[in-house]
Amino acid sequence: MSCLDHWPTPTSPDVLRTVQTVVFSHSALSLPGRYPAAMVLAQVLERHGVVLAENAYLSYGQAVVHQSAAGTTEAIADLIRWLLDLYHPRSDLDPLQIVVELFDKVGDAPVEESAAGVVTDLLKAGYRVLVATNTCRTRAQRRTTLDAAGLEQVGLVASSEIGVGKPHRRFYERVWELAGEPHRVLWVGTDRDCDATAPARFGAHALLLARGWSRPPTCRNSVIDSLEALRPLLLGRDP
Repeated sequence: MSCLDHWPTPTSPDVLRTVQTVVFSHSALSLPGRYPAAMVLAQVLERHGVVLAENAYLSYGQAVVHQSAAGTTEAIADLIRWLLDLYHPRSDLDPLQIVVELFDKVGDAPVEESAAGVVTDLLKAGYRVLVATNTCRTRAQRRTTLDAAGLEQVGLVASSEIGVGKPHRRFYERVWELAGEPHRVLWVGTDRDCDATAPARFGAHALLLARGWSRPPTCRNSVIDSLEALRPLLLGRDP
């Protein structure tokens, strides 16, 4: 993995003094979440008295990851609507409600305790903190996940609410509405394109959290190995 030539150097004191808001991707705060598997869909539909052919669940399993990449509740609802029209055309089920039930059943990736501690300390130090997330879960479902970690004061921008996700320009414009001027924002995430390249194009500063890959020496100013590294950078103290 290579660094971006046009990245700012977020660890420089001059840059850090300008930061007022820290934006996290949800993936930087949690372990990977789970897709609602075909078996889960079958269980949810059976609650409503609907049983589909085995081929329907095979088709769902093949398509759900692709549809999830859209980062909207409607994308999964469209898939379920297509399955119902094809395999159970007389169904009067609301596909959007089925999606909500799907994600309620499969659950969400909880915020790690150590990550919640870092975020809480940033809030206490006076930083504004937001979570900007691509998710097919409803905003309310992801809000519940953050609140369960004690992060009620953290703002939330969810792709499922906006209708588009990262790296769409409209997603970032919504973030800046809540976060303030991009040049005063430090964005911390796990995806180089969505959490580093795109925010940097707006003038924001970016730190990439290394998850499952080694940090190249040339990226030492742009990549961190743990969120604990934010303590000396933004709070002036070691973990």
